[in-house]
Amino acid sequence: MSFATYDAAHHGQPSVTTAARPRAVDPFRGRLIGERFRIIGRLAVTEMSRVYQGRDEETGKRVAIKILFACDRRPEVLAKYRARFFREAETLLRLTHPNVVQLLDHGLIDHDVPFLVMEFLEGNTLRTILKHTTPTPRATLAITEYVTRALGSAHELGIVHRDIKPSNLFVSGGLDDTAPIHVSLIDFGIAKDLEDSSDLTGHNTIIGTPWYMAPEQTLGDPIDGRTDIYAVGCLLYRLFMGRTPFGDRRGTGVMMAHVTQPVPSFMSLRPHHGLPNVIEWTVRRCLEKNPEDRFADMTELRRALHVCKRALENPSFHPRLELKDGRVRKAAPRRSTTDDLPYDTLSFPQRRSPQERIVASTWSILLRSVGTGFLLGGMMVGLVWVLLGG
Repeated sequence: MSFATYDAAHHGQPSVTTAARPRAVDPFRGRLIGERFRIIGRLAVTEMSRVYQGRDEETGKRVAIKILFACDRRPEVLAKYRARFFREAETLLRLTHPNVVQLLDHGLIDHDVPFLVMEFLEGNTLRTILKHTTPTPRATLAITEYVTRALGSAHELGIVHRDIKPSNLFVSGGLDDTAPIHVSLIDFGIAKDLEDSSDLTGHNTIIGTPWYMAPEQTLGDPIDGRTDIYAVGCLLYRLFMGRTPFGDRRGTGVMMAHVTQPVPSFMSLRPHHGLPNVIEWTVRRCLEKNPEDRFADMTELRRALHVCKRALENPSFHPRLELKDGRVRKAAPRRSTTDDLPYDTLSFPQRRSPQERIVASTWSILLRSVGTGFLLGGMMVGLVWVLLGG
């Protein structure tokens, strides 16, 4: 079945009669694809695809089948979407982490329409869940830890997701601390392989979801794993505060706010939030404008999340860093009552921007030159003294 045939089946011309138009028949329902996966019914529709529930005829298990269906039918747009579809398949084949949706098969329907067959996930997207309930602080930390594990695995392979947001997180379990939680990261359609010089989005192209985009994404600058760390910070902010850092803005306004505006403090949005200071410190470190000032990687971020969890469980535990006036400042060391966790768990190394490193390097060179000069001068004076007979 070609794109044109598929399009016609869903977007036929209006009838000229006054009779009710019969509902279009889904051309994929009931079909067997990949010689073993039967399409049962539709689950979701996105901008460039439709997701169906299917059944593996060999095992009887349910699967999710994603079929390319782009609303924009221009050839150049279709070509771009097809390339992203196959890029997502290549990415998922490389990722085998338990918190990343698993790819079972991929190929073409009727030699034309791309499809992906993935494991069937129980639960709902976090976006759907947030329409009906708010996760507890402990559930928020648990969700985020799963996300950091999935992203850490991707980053080790040089893959940056670039689109971390609630709709791309599939959650099962209880968000009220009554049942275990499991999270699966989905949709690697715009992921970036840092080892691949080509980019399907084009040079300096802005891509992502504005409310979760790091400044370097907005500016079209080079990205790395710390770009996903910024998005995780936006996610944490959304889960704790009920909105993203600049959720009161729209369009380019929110994108430029990420670049130029300070992140509103928790206190300004929820004066009686009751969360330990270390949680806001962790979120703010994720949301630093300069990637150099964020956590270095997902392992560091996960370490901070563990401390946040300990602070929730034990109000008498106080990490070394505290917040004052919305800014991170070092506090005096305070011994924790917890024996297995040192008080300075969050004393992460201070990182400097490239400009600061250049200045520091320049001063280092100058100081070394001066020190070498003094040393050589001292040696010359000593040599002259010896030659003159002391």
